[in-house]
Amino acid sequence: LEAWHSGSRMTFVSASTRTYEESDGVIHQRCLVAVRGEYYVIVDWLRGGVPGTPLAWLLHTPLDITPLPDGTVASPDGAPGMVVVTAPSTRAHATLGMDRGFGSVPVSYHDGYSSSQAWRDDVPYIRLDSCIDENLGGQVFGVVIVPFAHDRPNVYIHEEAGAAVGLGSNALSVEKNGQADTIHLTTSEGRTDCTVRRGLPNGDIVWSEGTK
Repeated sequence: LEAWHSGSRMTFVSASTRTYEESDGVIHQRCLVAVRGEYYVIVDWLRGGVPGTPLAWLLHTPLDITPLPDGTVASPDGAPGMVVVTAPSTRAHATLGMDRGFGSVPVSYHDGYSSSQAWRDDVPYIRLDSCIDENLGGQVFGVVIVPFAHDRPNVYIHEEAGAAVGLGSNALSVEKNGQADTIHLTTSEGRTDCTVRRGLPNGDIVWSEGTK
């Protein structure tokens, strides 16, 4: 565990694992930002290994999800669902796929469901396929997940111009229904920090919260 923050507006956690280092030489760091009651940002940074080491980022969900022309994956309007948006740099270095496979689902998946049916082999999932390119500092998967109760929101991601592929300094802007949050991640000397700042179109700052 490298960082933990739980505040009034957002929760942030960062951790690394060397589980894959012995077999593939890969170090995996994950940062999770939760803007309370609104959305989640997952940033995975994988580095090391040999050039071309294959990577696959998976998200299983029992919800009805469909790829849209703009690269977003979303549930239809009118019922609880979610929107999944990938960062532009992630889309540039990864291939999006949809499939079904083995995974767990909540017992509320549908009426009459029982806990013995929680593990299924037909659970839909999103797949991002890529590979490590150490010339670019490894590979980063930046994904925003936005649950919604009824009306699907409009969600866009912008990235800081010239931002490094790694987490040395990485900034995302998440725009949702006209409001924009800037999420800034920095990693230095084994410490990862996060700041989230909400702004209005006129430049006013509504709130800002960070780990420092």
